[in-house]
Amino acid sequence: MKKIAITLIMMFLTSNIFSQTPNFFVDNSVWTYYTDESSEPGMLVYSTILEKDSIVGDTTINNLIYKKLFVRTQSTAYFQCTSCPSMIINPVVSSEKYIRYDTLTKKVFLREDTSTVEKCIYDFNLVVGDTTIMQQYGFPNYSYTIDSIENILFFGSNVKKFYVSGGYFGGNFIIEGVGGSNGLTFFQPNEFVVSGGYFSTNLACFQSGDSIFNNGGWTCPSFVVVSIDENKLKEQVKIYPNPNNGVFTLDLPQKEQSSEIYIYNLSGKLVQQVNTSNNNVIDINKQPSGIYFVKVVQQYGVSAVKIIKN
Repeated sequence: MKKIAITLIMMFLTSNIFSQTPNFFVDNSVWTYYTDESSEPGMLVYSTILEKDSIVGDTTINNLIYKKLFVRTQSTAYFQCTSCPSMIINPVVSSEKYIRYDTLTKKVFLREDTSTVEKCIYDFNLVVGDTTIMQQYGFPNYSYTIDSIENILFFGSNVKKFYVSGGYFGGNFIIEGVGGSNGLTFFQPNEFVVSGGYFSTNLACFQSGDSIFNNGGWTCPSFVVVSIDENKLKEQVKIYPNPNNGVFTLDLPQKEQSSEIYIYNLSGKLVQQVNTSNNNVIDINKQPSGIYFVKVVQQYGVSAVKIIKN
């Protein structure tokens, strides 16, 4: 009888341990997201947004303990008109939110600031067919639901992966104890779109302690440092002739410094890379006619100049 009792206790403890949802809403967890705006012919400007969400420390609000969520974003505007600058990289903007994970109810709650009422943003108890807690603002008449659920191994823990409707299968998902692939505190899913102006967000990577999850082959991108020196760099970078036939001279400031030159086509594909510390003649004659972006990286700044190849 004693042996049976011990066995039952061990079974209960084992079942309870494995039913525990891992909690990654802890200090030094970092979510990195990349948001891209769709474009279309004739669209003069489109933008991208890099976002890093980090948990550092905690605070108490109305007798509840919240983790401090530091949100940093950097937007980049890309222009597609001959009289416009090639791109504008904006400074990093920071804000602070407050998040808590109730491990008993398996729900995550968010406060936008200390004065707002908390709202539930994740419920890891959902089943197939349930409506997701967060909905996309751009499609008010469309409800996003849980399409399917699978068990996966994530950082050594067995967790649920909720696949969300919309877009291509697997592109929108939520990981138990971690959060969503389409924004941590918002929901901006991937969809099949044929027009410009639609924003979609993807989780690039998630880091907790020494463990890193790279989603779909993404790497963890970093912010671009924007400073007064960068404005100086933009003024001093000269390209001539522009337009050109594919051969042009790049006149760089701070010639004693090494420079990295990246040339991208209009679709964002890198077509050529050059490392130089002197004025340099660049030849992209083998590339088709069109618009290209020349990105100059030096120690104290980054500049991007648009050129036209006839």
